[in-house]
Amino acid sequence: MNPSAHVAIGIILSSILLWLFQIDTSIVFLIVLGSIMPDFDFILSSYATNKNHRMLVTHTPVFWLLVLCLSALFQNFFFLAGAAIIHILFDTIDWGVMVAYPFSKKLNSHLLPEPPKNILSKNMLQSQCWFFKTYFSNKLILMIEVMSWCVATVFSLIFISELWPYFIFYEVVVFVEIIFWNRCKKLAT
Repeated sequence: MNPSAHVAIGIILSSILLWLFQIDTSIVFLIVLGSIMPDFDFILSSYATNKNHRMLVTHTPVFWLLVLCLSALFQNFFFLAGAAIIHILFDTIDWGVMVAYPFSKKLNSHLLPEPPKNILSKNMLQSQCWFFKTYFSNKLILMIEVMSWCVATVFSLIFISELWPYFIFYEVVVFVEIIFWNRCKKLAT
């Protein structure tokens, strides 16, 4: 999924927990952080097969389940690890993750096609534009993105006193993605 969808899912999860359990805002922070944290491994992409950060151990269910177990040592970090596991589950929708790692290094459960080998050798902007165009061309993924934006926006407005910083962060992420999309469209013409 795109970063905006992951942040939206973190906001939605936080909103549900705020409504049901009146959780502390520090837990909201950990949930939103955990919802995007697995994608921080993109920094290590140069070490991954085909420079795909989803081929790193840090983007596997087993890694985040271990973090979840270790989170028992640190109060409230359970929420960060739980949100990260949800992130990984949502990543199975688009290009997939290594669900069976360490037994298999195959990406599983993906709807979108593997990138052509020549895309990976192009400059960063061109390859990212291919991923963006392919991602948003899928109607199911587009529907998930739009629905998550709508629900996250409504929940953010309902819980505005607790969620306003995350809502602003989320809208900035969406805005950056829109700017990037326009840049890709200009590159194509």
